[in-house]
Amino acid sequence: MAIVMGNTKFSGTIPHTIGALSKLKIIRMARNKIDGTIPRQVAALPNLVNIDFFENRITGTLPYFASEHLETLDLGHNDLHGSIPNKFLASKKSLQQLFMSQNRLSGSIPEILMDLTRLDTLDLSSNILHGTIPKNIGNLLLLQHLKLNNNFLVGPIPHTLATSSQVNGKMGDLLETIHLQDNQLSGTIPLQFEYLPKLNTLMLHENKLTGTVPANICSENINKSFFQGTQPNSENGRNYCDAISCPVDMVALDGTAPCVACNNLHYNPYIGQTRSCNTVLSQREILKHFYENTSQNDGKWNGVNDWEDDKTFLCDFTGVTCDKDFHVTEIKLKGRGLKGTISDFVGFLPYLKTFDVSDNELAGFLPSDLRWAPLELLDISGNSIRGVVPPTLCDKAGVNSNGNNGSYDCNKIACPIGTYSPSGRERIPLHTCSPCHHNNPTVLGSKSCREFGVASGAFGFIVFFVTLSVAVAVFVVIRMKRRSRIDYQETMQELEMQRPITALDLGDGQSIGGIDRAASGTPTSARNKKRCTGSGRGGMYADIPDDRGFTHSSALPYPDAENSSTVSGMSKGSAIETSSIKSGKSRGSNTSDESNNKDIWLDVPRIT
Repeated sequence: MAIVMGNTKFSGTIPHTIGALSKLKIIRMARNKIDGTIPRQVAALPNLVNIDFFENRITGTLPYFASEHLETLDLGHNDLHGSIPNKFLASKKSLQQLFMSQNRLSGSIPEILMDLTRLDTLDLSSNILHGTIPKNIGNLLLLQHLKLNNNFLVGPIPHTLATSSQVNGKMGDLLETIHLQDNQLSGTIPLQFEYLPKLNTLMLHENKLTGTVPANICSENINKSFFQGTQPNSENGRNYCDAISCPVDMVALDGTAPCVACNNLHYNPYIGQTRSCNTVLSQREILKHFYENTSQNDGKWNGVNDWEDDKTFLCDFTGVTCDKDFHVTEIKLKGRGLKGTISDFVGFLPYLKTFDVSDNELAGFLPSDLRWAPLELLDISGNSIRGVVPPTLCDKAGVNSNGNNGSYDCNKIACPIGTYSPSGRERIPLHTCSPCHHNNPTVLGSKSCREFGVASGAFGFIVFFVTLSVAVAVFVVIRMKRRSRIDYQETMQELEMQRPITALDLGDGQSIGGIDRAASGTPTSARNKKRCTGSGRGGMYADIPDDRGFTHSSALPYPDAENSSTVSGMSKGSAIETSSIKSGKSRGSNTSDESNNKDIWLDVPRIT
């Protein structure tokens, strides 16, 4: 069963209902106008052998392709983004061709691809891949075509590409095409490439390679197009090594022969340059280029901007220090609002010892050209620089104490992605690069577990929102409980104020209105007590039956008259007023004690 709709001007999205065709083996829908993502139901089809969505407008990230029979997967020329997952293929032993060129795939080349032992074509060109080429790429013994060009790969070219081994009756030196141009690869061209007898295309230009082209590799059968339009019997003849890479300080201006020398104002330290000898030697030109690359924040930095002033001597530039011979030795621009990328040319300042651009908004990748400067301090922490530290910098002695006691470590240049330290690099014993367990930073030189310039990122926003929500909820609950307690207290106070004063509330021999208490302290029996009333200052009061159990004698104090103060327990807004009642000893008392003749004032409610 197959779906073949290539170049039919089909537009729209891929129907997820295709996922119901469990016996489907082939989907060919190349060169259409398909947009949207690849439905997971389609990627999960168990019997797919060929998937071809080449040259469409497909977006999203790579799904998991579940078929163990998949032989060809072509997703080239689309708009896929994100990293290549370690687990996105079930067909490790069946996949033969993988095309994912001209997308926006980022991250490093995953090791899982090196387990595709039957792979003969791998095309990841024209993406945003960084890191190094895996050393075990030699495991792909049946590989014939390798295209990793136009990315941001660094480090050396693995010599394991020339691995030779007997596999299924075929020799493992089947490579015919190698495209590694337009990267940031360093080191030299592996000598082992001479053991690739079928090699006819070796594209290495526009990298950071040094040295010379091994003579045994140079052949009239490699890169024939380089000599297109030239005569074999020309005055200088043909140098077949030039077809692979022009020598140092020379350039093939249009990518073809001949290689021409650079002029005196520029220098080219690398082999295989095809555009121009654009490396400048003037200190002022280097600093000017650096300023132009890093002043993308409204065309200026924070603070004084004197780097573009042609009248200012370069040693007087803010942040620049020179020695007595006017050689630039230090550039310190911490927290100056630099935005952009670090210029490759900085590495060609021959006396630069300190380069501090920490805590800015720099992006891009760390240029391996910094290896040429005699750096002792390099600080790129607190920026948004991605990728990895170029191996040539990791192996550079002296920078950030690297190489002391024979120990070389990339962490001394900058903490790798997913780790952090307070200084953004390893400074034993003070700081080590520790892994982040939650909000993993995706930049080099992180000083905390968060992205620079994005606060704490999405994770931080969620934490802040949850914390705020919990705080508000707790506050509301506390206020509600407090309000409830206050309402309860006010209710009880109102009930207390409205309760009539009975004889049980009075002291021996005291009387208020018609309520009295015997001097013996024994109240009138509840059974014999008449429902009596008395007139206070505010109205009529009657006692209540004792069976209600009101015995609150302590609630109404009886202060001396000379020290008395009105006792009031009424709440705001109550309709009950409080009256003061004067009371003395019972009229029948013959006591002569002067203190016992003092007046007693009570605040009692008046019913309105």
